[in-house]
Amino acid sequence: MDNLFSKVRLYWPAKVALCLLWIGQGLQMCPAQNNSSDLNMQLKSGDNLILATGCEDRRSENPPKLTVFISLSEICMISQYYSKVLDEMAQNLKPKRVVFKGVFPNPFSTDSSIADFRKERDLHFSLYRDPNGLFCSSNFMEVTPEVLVTDSLSNVVYRGRIDDFYFAIGRFRSQTNHHDLQNAIDQHLIGKKVSPFRVQPVGCVIDRRLWKIK
Repeated sequence: MDNLFSKVRLYWPAKVALCLLWIGQGLQMCPAQNNSSDLNMQLKSGDNLILATGCEDRRSENPPKLTVFISLSEICMISQYYSKVLDEMAQNLKPKRVVFKGVFPNPFSTDSSIADFRKERDLHFSLYRDPNGLFCSSNFMEVTPEVLVTDSLSNVVYRGRIDDFYFAIGRFRSQTNHHDLQNAIDQHLIGKKVSPFRVQPVGCVIDRRLWKIK
């Protein structure tokens, strides 16, 4: 446990008061308020994302079989932990044409702060800003981290939890028992329908009220 929290780093000292307010009011499990017909849909507002750091391959040949979008936040400890888990997955799955993209819906995220996050965590997948939080809100992403997996036709095939290491805010297991994201990817790549389609994530709530006060 000590090793885990020793890796946590907070950003933006000048905004620490606002960050603490956000964390204090917003950390909780994602409420399951959307019905299944809303969640089982095509990707929305993908063009709204702005590349902050990394590279983007727009070649038409050999497009990705799956794209994994992950909502992230520099100041969320759970995001910080999972960034390395996701990076390892991204590198292992790259030969299978599975692409990972980190999405930052926080209005105070900048290209510089996101680049610092990528460098500090030694990440290899590309990271994007989500202006006005439109991408995450349009796709019903409520917490960081939360994943949204789409196929080559932009159909959503899985959403929600990465795995069950965290089972509540500030509470985690000694080992991971259910690798939900990996299982969803494996099922799709062998032609099976992904089940379960959604697993409720645990993370830092995306507080869209912050866009109004930026």
